Amino acid sequence: MDIAERLFVEKGYDHTSPSDIIRNAGVAQGTFYYYFGSKDEIITAIIERYLDRYEKYVDQVAGDTSIDTARKLLLILERLITLRQSIIRQGWFACPCSEDHVAHVD
Repeated sequence: MDIAERLFVEKGYDHTSPSDIIRNAGVAQGTFYYYFGSKDEIITAIIERYLDRYEKYVDQVAGDTSIDTARKLLLILERLITLRQSIIRQGWFACPCSEDHVAHVD
C-alpha cells in the first residue's frame, strides 16, 4: 500500500495503473489481485488506514486526563483538518471512491 500511495501522490490516482503498482512493488500480478481486486480497493484501504490512525489519535486524546475538554476538542479537530488537507493535497479527491468517503464524513 505504501508504494501505491507514493505513486498516487507522484503520478495522480488517474494516471497510476495497477501495472505501475505491481512493477514498483516487485510482486507478481496474482499477488496484487489476491489482496486488491482493483485500484479502487487500494485507495479505499489507504484512506481506511488514515482513518484508523485518526481514530487511535482521538482515543488517545480523549483518554488523556491531563488535557481539558476544550483543548481535546481543538486537538481532535486540528488533526481532522490536517488529515483532510493531506488527502486533498495528494489529489485523492479526484478518485471515484472519494465522493463516497466524503459523504460518510459529512
